[in-house]
Amino acid sequence: MQHSLVVVEGVHDAAFLGHLLIANGFRAIDNIVDVPDIWRDLIPKIFPDGSKLKHVVSYPDIYINAVGREQTVAIKVAGDVSILIEELQASLEILNVSEIYSIAIVADADDIGSNARFDYVKNLLHAMNESVDPRSVRGFPLVVPTDLDKFGGGAPRVGVFILPDNQRAGTLETLLCEFSAERFPLIDSAVKALIYEVDKTVPITEKYLKSFRKGAGKSKAHVSIVGNFLSPGSSLAVSLTKSDWLPTKNNEKIAPVNGFIKALFE
Repeated sequence: MQHSLVVVEGVHDAAFLGHLLIANGFRAIDNIVDVPDIWRDLIPKIFPDGSKLKHVVSYPDIYINAVGREQTVAIKVAGDVSILIEELQASLEILNVSEIYSIAIVADADDIGSNARFDYVKNLLHAMNESVDPRSVRGFPLVVPTDLDKFGGGAPRVGVFILPDNQRAGTLETLLCEFSAERFPLIDSAVKALIYEVDKTVPITEKYLKSFRKGAGKSKAHVSIVGNFLSPGSSLAVSLTKSDWLPTKNNEKIAPVNGFIKALFE
């Protein structure tokens, strides 16, 4: 059986990739008894699993190929781009790395662009390799990929995808805004008008809109509002899974990331 570990920034990224996996013949595992042995150690057996009391127990989203191929994917959420590789390292130190076929790191380009973000991730991977004693963790050092959207050699294979499409600056929200405009044009135009009015009406000196006016803040607000219209009271991740928001895998805007998902097991 082939296994792939994917590390993403946020829970909405995990939901988005889960949608693509399902579109490509996978199904989500929702019962502990069905979790493949390789991923069981990533599920906390006690709570809290550290010194801090958290409201949410962190465990990976796990998918298995439902069309006869023996393939599984575990998606781990890091919480921030700065700790993507820390989360990866922590997982690899628990797992039997020799059983993992591929590792994927998915990050947002943000304002710095895809190439700069790729360089950032590569530098973190090199630093991780230097910090890990290969005698204590099998599979190290990892072979760091040299090209975006292509898995490198080595075992496990390692690949990096930079949202929205390995080319533009932006985030997952960049894609979600585009999908929203296509799928729900009336809702989307009303949300755009609301965001414009808030931005225009509230003085620039008001500190409580600092995050809204910074980076991808307006895009994040946009998709969160759309998500709550579609699934009131739900998180963006839940809205993505419950509503008919995301396009099929044949949509040209989704083609780059969908191709990357397919390459997990090529």
